[in-house]
Amino acid sequence: MTTELAKHDLHIERDVAVLPTALKAFKGKAENPAIGLIAEPDALPELGHACGHNVIAADALGAATGLSELLNDVRGRVVVFETSNERG
Repeated sequence: MTTELAKHDLHIERDVAVLPTALKAFKGKAENPAIGLIAEPDALPELGHACGHNVIAADALGAATGLSELLNDVRGRVVVFETSNERG
């Protein structure tokens, strides 16, 4: 995800909220109205992606990259929080 987000000029911050696997990606000025997206691409033990986390992550990625292209024309900000493996 970070590779794709960076291709669309989103700034990546790692180790967010003391979670080594969490990240925040954003584009736009901090004072602008923001749209926040949650991406949770992890899988569950023994179930894999049965709960759809991979779909949630793909949706957030698509929305973030699409919205990032609009920021040249509108006053806004897009922020993605990735919370993979939050339970470690």
